[in-house]
Amino acid sequence: MRKTFIKFILPILIITIAAMVAVAMVKKRTAPKRISPLSQGPMVETTTISLVDLPVTVRATGTVAASQQVEIIPQVSGVVEMIAANLVEGAFFKKGALLLKIEETDYLLALEQARADLSKAELDLALIEGKAVIARREWQMLRRQEGEPLPLVVYEPQLASAKATVASATAKVKLAEVNLARTKIKAPFNCFIRQKNADVGQYLRSGTMILDVVGTDAVEVVVPLPQTDLAWLALPRQNKEGKGAPATITMAIGGESFAWQGFLSRALGEVDAKTRMVDVVIIIEDPYLLKKETGYGQELAVGSFVQVEVQGRMLTKVARIPRKALQGEDQVWLVNDHNELVLRQVEVTRKEKDTVLIGKGLVDGERLVLTAVSGAANGLVVRQHNGESKP
Repeated sequence: MRKTFIKFILPILIITIAAMVAVAMVKKRTAPKRISPLSQGPMVETTTISLVDLPVTVRATGTVAASQQVEIIPQVSGVVEMIAANLVEGAFFKKGALLLKIEETDYLLALEQARADLSKAELDLALIEGKAVIARREWQMLRRQEGEPLPLVVYEPQLASAKATVASATAKVKLAEVNLARTKIKAPFNCFIRQKNADVGQYLRSGTMILDVVGTDAVEVVVPLPQTDLAWLALPRQNKEGKGAPATITMAIGGESFAWQGFLSRALGEVDAKTRMVDVVIIIEDPYLLKKETGYGQELAVGSFVQVEVQGRMLTKVARIPRKALQGEDQVWLVNDHNELVLRQVEVTRKEKDTVLIGKGLVDGERLVLTAVSGAANGLVVRQHNGESKP
């Protein structure tokens, strides 16, 4: 009996109890709660909007040119007798400095001859004046009742001729003095020698260029600008003295950047038919540092290619944003406090090379999206990788 229980009944009993426990466990189980994953949206880069007062900056390029340049041409002929010790190409001279001297012997003799002729003419005039006085007295004594004497009797024609001879001789003396002074060639203004075509012993003919000089007090940068940029700049009125908008000129030399300060002088008043650009002129004073007390710095030589930044009108309460943040012509994307995308129209005041100035449509402290978002729409949830997004 015991063997039968162990062999047949006990296994059936164990299976039955296990089945009952399994059924009870199945009936007591509860279904797990369904959890929907939280959508965090695409990650974007943002920056905070700041409304500030900013001056408009017009950027361009140009080439440095001479503001004063003349070719020196002698007005008298002769052999070069002397030149300045440092009269070489590239040498600097102050206004009035003696550059070279033409042999003056012929012009000294011409001056002496002219003075001698003047002395003779003055003597002849004095003699005729004396004769005229005597002739008039004699007429008055002998023929008073006959009225006024004939002009020829009182030497009036002779007197007029003598006075004309004196005036002519005086003019010849002045011309001889001028020609003598012209034998000395002087610097017309503060300058440096660009080209030299004369030396000691050389015979110079009047009307032949011997020196090409360039002024050193200032240089000019001619900058082509779009017509739309002129509206932002302060230009001096025509025929009025004064300085226009300040400008900064920069140039890289040997891996180092140098800067000079200048000012807007004038517009050339003509629109290029091909480029539709207007040329403006910027003046830089003392480009060769000749007036600077320390003498330290970089010279701004004629012919240099430079970058130009001209300061324009001041704008109030504008936002400067990266150009990549502008979507289309006048739309930007913002992120609100719920990390939702907001598409907004704005007023673009000015577009620059890498930035855009927004005049209206933005509020100080708002977060601007800098990243392109596929399928951007109002209300789209986004994440900010700079850590500004709220949980």
